Amino acid sequence: MKSRKKVQVKGAKGIKGLFDLPIDLKKMNKLFKGVVKEGTQPLKLQIWMDETFPPELEELAKQVFMPQGPQLELLVGRYYQTLPHGLGQADLHVILMAASPKTLTLFHILDALGQDVVLISERSDFDALGRWIVRNQRKKALSWARCLLIAREALRDELVQSTAITNGLIAIVPFLPGADLPVLMISQMQMFLKLAVAYGLDPKMKHLKELAVILASSLGMRGVARRLVAAMPPVSWAVRGTVGYVGTLAIGKLTVLYLESLAAKETDEDKN
Repeated sequence: MKSRKKVQVKGAKGIKGLFDLPIDLKKMNKLFKGVVKEGTQPLKLQIWMDETFPPELEELAKQVFMPQGPQLELLVGRYYQTLPHGLGQADLHVILMAASPKTLTLFHILDALGQDVVLISERSDFDALGRWIVRNQRKKALSWARCLLIAREALRDELVQSTAITNGLIAIVPFLPGADLPVLMISQMQMFLKLAVAYGLDPKMKHLKELAVILASSLGMRGVARRLVAAMPPVSWAVRGTVGYVGTLAIGKLTVLYLESLAAKETDEDKN
């Protein structure tokens, strides 16, 4: 059996040294690096603008596709009666279409070249685009979430919900006493780190204080589950699953609120 190192959180008053947690620090560090690498991949977004695209939607498009970080290269090309020259490679092509006779031709050419391409024709399509990116570009979804607000919102909702469901299912499985705790903790840490990266933060050692709170929450959830299971043994599996799901969902939503407030604070500081 591998030895476990004690987790100590520097600068976290009231937390340091309290827990003898079953978490391998080498694996935790590897998780840190993996999430940061996943969320900082360079991206190229090509926008194709139909000359008849409504001006009000064009203004909205400028806001939607405003890069939130330097890792996103944004290119804009126009077309109408004739196709644009130099259809280069990009991680995603977005065609802002209106009445151009060449729209579908441009779409089919890019599709035939093996490029990811979507058509935008109305306001509701922008929200749907964020969900499309998260579903169809899984390997780069976290990087997109870091760069585009619409992808961030879609990834945030899916990540919190999927992690809660996963932990609910894990909690149902009849582990040996205490064996489920490391699995639940890793799942919650990964959720926190991905959310932090999606919100433009770099989750290095300075964020271990927040991670420690998540770990403490895992212990609290487990304590609640034990008391409820003891009180209702016939439905113990349902109790464990419910506590795992609801507890993780609450942690995820609180993490989002914390990160949004932190991001807003950093934005205000940059303006000043």
